[in-house]
Amino acid sequence: MRDWFAGQALAGILAGHFADTIPHDDISGGGQAAYFAYQYADAMLAAREGGAA
Repeated sequence: MRDWFAGQALAGILAGHFADTIPHDDISGGGQAAYFAYQYADAMLAAREGGAA
């Protein structure tokens, strides 16, 4: 479930203007975008369980 949520978040990050604010150079290789996607996934899982992230 976490991976699915992260994938959905990543799709939104890359489709929206938020991706323009995340460095994705050759060094990070998109790692920053993936990091934020999992942060959103963790928040969604916490909300799903009725708690805060």
